[in-house]
This record gives sequence, structure tokens and C-alpha cells, in this order.
Amino acid sequence: MKLKRLIKEFEAGDKLFADRGNNAGTTTNWKNWIEKMYAPDYEPNTEDENKLLTLLSAYLENPDAGDFGSALDLKALLPLKKKFPKVLDPSVPTTARELNKGLVSTEYPGYDKHVWRGATMKLSTLQKLLPKGEWAGSTAHDWSAAFVKPGITYKSRGSYGFTSFSQSSAQASTFKGKYDEQRVSVIIGIKNTHPKLLFTPGFMNALSRYAEYETLFVGKDVKPDIIIINDPRIIRQMLKDVQAAEEEGYKETGTPQLIKLKDFFSTWKLTTKLKPTRE
Repeated sequence: MKLKRLIKEFEAGDKLFADRGNNAGTTTNWKNWIEKMYAPDYEPNTEDENKLLTLLSAYLENPDAGDFGSALDLKALLPLKKKFPKVLDPSVPTTARELNKGLVSTEYPGYDKHVWRGATMKLSTLQKLLPKGEWAGSTAHDWSAAFVKPGITYKSRGSYGFTSFSQSSAQASTFKGKYDEQRVSVIIGIKNTHPKLLFTPGFMNALSRYAEYETLFVGKDVKPDIIIINDPRIIRQMLKDVQAAEEEGYKETGTPQLIKLKDFFSTWKLTTKLKPTRE
């Protein structure tokens, strides 16, 4: 279907999306969200509010279902972010249950103050970044090295004028993108206070059948605050090198060696040649 473009100036009432009678969100979550936010002081939606709810619901249900690139012109909402922070600002604290569900504990401080996106990066770019890496721990998601303020720009390959992120680092990890010999899997993160981010994950979860803790970045070019390697081939290469170093140490000393990954990485990042192969 072809979706009409929203008007340039977004007309909202005293409250945003406070119409209990709007059925854009058909799940129980949506009804519960409306009641928790506004009961008993509901307010009819403006035409713009109803249009946007319809478009967002359709996008969250199936991002490929319509011409969202031209329809969801979200720039008009950015000036309203301070007026309606509980709906539009993803940095507004959520409940402990929403914040903790799906988040992965890492050694990187402040991970819960970011939003995340699974992506791929050129192997050559990662090789250049590697000496600047910081150890970020290893988890079931094969995280290994983090690059803070990497100084690169990520460009979404999608056709939309916005880029999807998730408050849940584990959720972002499931959307790795296609990696091969020339591209590696990473997670990019930006601070959840970024002025171009719109929508709280609680609001987006309420509109969708899928709890993806989503928020949207207005634009396609993003400068990550942090990049984390999330490619299982990289961590396997490092573990293999650790094992080789331990075996060599045992041969030299006759004593079993146990090398901490964090200590090993500080040298490994300076000398290794990354060799990920297609799986």
C-alpha cells in the first residue's frame, strides 16, 4: 500500500496519544499503557496523532508492508520531545521490569544508558580499530572488544528516513546482519539521550505484538558512541590464540598456564591479523 506523507508540523493536543478509543494498538499491552499513562483523564487524538499511530502500528507489525520511508516523517515530532518525554524520550526511566528484561550484563559500564543496533562492519575497518579496543568481557553473545568514540559513521542500508535501535542489547544481538569474509558482525550503541531518538521502548512495546524495546533514530547516518564486536568467529580466533599461548607457556615452564582473556587482549589487539571465514 502507498501511505500518505505526514504534514510538516505535527498537531498534538495537551496530551499525546491519550485517546482510549483509538484502536491502533490492538494488544492488551496498548490498552494497559493508555490506562497507566492517562486514566481517568483521556483526550481525543488529533488527526495527526491518529495517522501516526496507524503508521507506527503497521511498521511494527511488518516493516516491509508499506512505503514507510516517505510516510513516517518523524522530524516533526522532535520539537515535541521535551513536552511529551514519557512518550518520546527513550532516556526517561522505565520500570525495573522493562529495564532489566533482555539486557545483557557486560563489563562495559553504562551499557544500560545506551540503545543498540545489530550491524555489520567492513573487516578492514575493524582491523584499523582493533588496537584502540577495550576489553568488554565475553557472554553468550560472543562479545569481546569495545570501541568507545570510534570516530566513524554508520549508514543504514534501509530506505527509511529513520534507523531502528533497541534498548535491549540482547535483542540487538539477534539482528546481526549478514557477515562474510569481508564483513564482521557488531553491535553499535548510542546514548539514549541523543536528541534525534524518538519513542520510549514501553510505548513501542505497547503498540506491537513483539517486545523488542524499540526506539527510532531520525536519520540514516549515525555516529556510534560505542561499537562492540559481536562476531563469533572473532572470539573463536582469540580463544584459539589464548589456548596456543597457554600450551607454549606450559612447554616452557612445565606448569599449567591460565591466561585471563582481559590481559591477553591488551597484547593480542596490537598484533593479530583478523581472519574470519564464511560459516
